[in-house]
Amino acid sequence: MREWSRAARPEAPFLERKVPPRLARVPRGSQRPADSLGGMDPCATYDDVNLVIRLYDLRRDDRMRKARAWFATSGHFSSLAEFEERCPPGSEEMGQYWQVVSYWEMAASFVAAGVLHKELFFQNSSEMLAVWIRVEPLLGAFREAMSDPHLLGNLEAVAKDHMAWSEARSPGAYDAMQRVVGG
Repeated sequence: MREWSRAARPEAPFLERKVPPRLARVPRGSQRPADSLGGMDPCATYDDVNLVIRLYDLRRDDRMRKARAWFATSGHFSSLAEFEERCPPGSEEMGQYWQVVSYWEMAASFVAAGVLHKELFFQNSSEMLAVWIRVEPLLGAFREAMSDPHLLGNLEAVAKDHMAWSEARSPGAYDAMQRVVGG
């Protein structure tokens, strides 16, 4: 497809790409306009979409796919003692567990910081809730063991918001996910 420069393009106003203000790019480092969605613009931007696609691409990495597959089949623990027994320090299992959990903590931090549109993220990240269901029972013990009361705080906050959003949209969906995932 040939790209026309503004100077060389014939006058045809119907060819102009007019982006509605609600879809305009948010300049880096600027804040989104506040509204009733917890300080977020009610409409996702092209940058939000691109970030969601980038997060998806990261999940497709071979090492990440392997870690996610392990987490889905073996990443369920009833206690910190069981976790430490099955995921000793330096083991491949420990690495896979934290690769998945830290990925979702990072993704949640984008939402918590207001960089990524919350609802768009929720529409594309049900896997985060599955991870949260597995992490939540161990979170207190992890925080105590690491002397960090804020450990995985972004994941916790965004997962709780996601649960509320999911429940409002599809009552009972989160409870069903808990039964399937095994939380």
